[in-house]
Amino acid sequence: MDLDGRFVVPDVEPTDDVLGASVDFTYSGCDQGLTYRTVDGMGLGFGPSGTPTRAQCADLARSQPLAQPEPISSIKVGTALCAITSNKAIAWIKVTDVGSPYGADDPGTPAKPTLKMTVMLWR
Repeated sequence: MDLDGRFVVPDVEPTDDVLGASVDFTYSGCDQGLTYRTVDGMGLGFGPSGTPTRAQCADLARSQPLAQPEPISSIKVGTALCAITSNKAIAWIKVTDVGSPYGADDPGTPAKPTLKMTVMLWR
């Protein structure tokens, strides 16, 4: 996901050269986790369920980082995250729905839930 560009790119890893430094975090079905970039001060951490201030969210992105990767099983409806993006913006992300799994028909690969999120971005 590129929070600055406000778009989702399927099948890309944070280290891929396809988009350079624009990818802020990914959800990989293979390892069932969220992975995020940590270069140039970027970060992703758990945030408050209520809307934080920009400063609070920036602090939480640094002080309460997610695991690398964060197990997708820990991401539930209502989970909130704070991010420092590749363009140094601050984002508050709230999971609004964990939908039906996709990829359930792929033998040997666990089904991956569909995540819906709301994002507030401070530039």
